[in-house]
Amino acid sequence: MNSPRKFFRAAVALYFITLIHACNCHYADGMGYDFLWPVQADLLTSDVSPSICPSPNQYYFISLFGPRFKRVEYMGGVSYYDFHQGEDITANVTIDGHRYSSDPTNFYPLLCACNGMVDEVIDEDSGEQGRTVRIRCKQKFREFEDDTIYIKYSHLSEINPNVTAYSSITKADTIGFVGASGNTTLVHLHFSVQRKIGPSHFDNVHPMRLYRPTDAPHISTELTDFSVERLPINEGSVVLRFAIPHNQVNIRSILLVFNSHCGARVSLIDFEKISAGYATRDNPSPVEGLTLFPYRFIRSKNAYATITEEFDQIPANYPIQIFPITQSGVYNECRYILDIKCHNESLDMAASVNFADARINVMLYDIWGNMIEREL
Repeated sequence: MNSPRKFFRAAVALYFITLIHACNCHYADGMGYDFLWPVQADLLTSDVSPSICPSPNQYYFISLFGPRFKRVEYMGGVSYYDFHQGEDITANVTIDGHRYSSDPTNFYPLLCACNGMVDEVIDEDSGEQGRTVRIRCKQKFREFEDDTIYIKYSHLSEINPNVTAYSSITKADTIGFVGASGNTTLVHLHFSVQRKIGPSHFDNVHPMRLYRPTDAPHISTELTDFSVERLPINEGSVVLRFAIPHNQVNIRSILLVFNSHCGARVSLIDFEKISAGYATRDNPSPVEGLTLFPYRFIRSKNAYATITEEFDQIPANYPIQIFPITQSGVYNECRYILDIKCHNESLDMAASVNFADARINVMLYDIWGNMIEREL
């Protein structure tokens, strides 16, 4: 028998969570900060259609902010879940007609995105992020109680000698050059945006908050479409498979509402809160009752080709081993694929759901305040 109290509880929780997210206004002009892109690639002004896969010469980002499937060759080809706290930008771009590459004699310059002050300089090849520069911008966040915006550039091969701690810096000044210092073998820029919490702690937020969704829509734009597939396992668990267009993977949060004859539950996955949680950030189960399974994401390949070509690298516990994707529909497009296993493990009976008959409402929010809902 259905419990009115449980359904009422879910409805109330949904109302308040939706109200909280509605307070994140829809910023059609981004946040109005007028930041410079750190790598002034020619393709930023390209007229390439966002509906097709970019060619290997026409993509900008190689790794996104949020859950990702990571493979580390220098660790013996280990594959694992990782919550990425920034955006990685490729070394292979064309700037003012010149083609740059991962050749050390052909590294491109990194430009300061804002006016401000150099907050920190780490000119060392060692450490997780290698040579790093952090800039304290003059602009403040509109959403986070006017916290100052910090921008961090990591894995540099060389830092401009004029860039020193506590010196002033101007937008478009050269910070240094892209590289592969620190714990990486891949030449790229790790670009992260932070807010300061306390005297010395920094939380990472989504870097694309700084830019308008209309600046380079073929690379990064607002959410207008996604698909989600329901893959039932048993009464105690179900897999939701998300497929998000390659240029719309600017996700702030995912809200899931479950209603079944035996119970109801609301689960919120807030990517920026996960990023801030050092104890849970690299845990694939950052929210009780949910486990995240991201897949390799390559913007110049469709999802089917990316996943099937590297199938032997995917761990045995990933849902793709039970529910393989097909070479059709959205999987023939350049999309970010994320499986979320919803289950009752470690939950008390009051929070348990019968997933065999549950109605599931899925709400996906992007960083500019857009929301799309699907009912399963």
